[in-house]
Amino acid sequence: MSSEELIRLKTAFRSQLISNIDAQNSRQKQVCDLKIKQQLKELEPILNATHVFCFLSVNHEVDTHEFIDWLINQGKNVSIPKIINGEMLAVRFPGWQNLVSGKFGIREPEQIDIVSSPVDVCITPGTGFSPRGGRLGLGQGYYDRWFSENMATFKIAPAYELQVVDDLPVENHDIPVDLIVTEKRILRP
Repeated sequence: MSSEELIRLKTAFRSQLISNIDAQNSRQKQVCDLKIKQQLKELEPILNATHVFCFLSVNHEVDTHEFIDWLINQGKNVSIPKIINGEMLAVRFPGWQNLVSGKFGIREPEQIDIVSSPVDVCITPGTGFSPRGGRLGLGQGYYDRWFSENMATFKIAPAYELQVVDDLPVENHDIPVDLIVTEKRILRP
C-alpha cells in the first residue's frame, strides 16, 4: 500500500471513529468515562507511579480532568502536554486556573516549566486502538515523536470500547501503547 493510500485510509478511520464517539449521547459518555476512570485508578502502574504525564481531554476523548485532580490528590507529580514550535513537551501541571487555550484549542500552561524527571506513566490519547496496542492519533505525530525521544515506563490509553478495532492502519513509526482501558475491559497487548 502506498503512503498516500495509507494516509487516506487513516483519515477515513479517524473520521468514522470520531463519528461513532460523537453518536453517543452525553449520558452514555458520562457513564463510560466514569467506568474507565475507575479502572485507571485501580491500575498498579498508576498506583505505583511517581510522575504521570496526562493529556487534557477535549471533545470526543475520554474525560481526564477529574482523573488529573485525583492524581494530584494522590500526591503524584503531574505533567501535561504543551506544543512549542511543533514539538510536544511535558510541562508541570500548574493548576486549572493557570491554563490558556493552546494549539488546536487544547488548554495548556501559559508558563513553561519543563519536567525533566522520568515519566512512569503516560496517559495517551488516540482516536482508535487495536487489541495489539496499535494507536491511531489525530495525524500530527506528536505522541509518536515524544515516545521516540522520551522514556515512559507505561503508555496507557483510556478509550471507549467502540474505539478498539481489529484492523487498524498503522505504520512502522506508530508507537503502540502498553495498556488500553475501556469501559468494558483492560487490554494488555
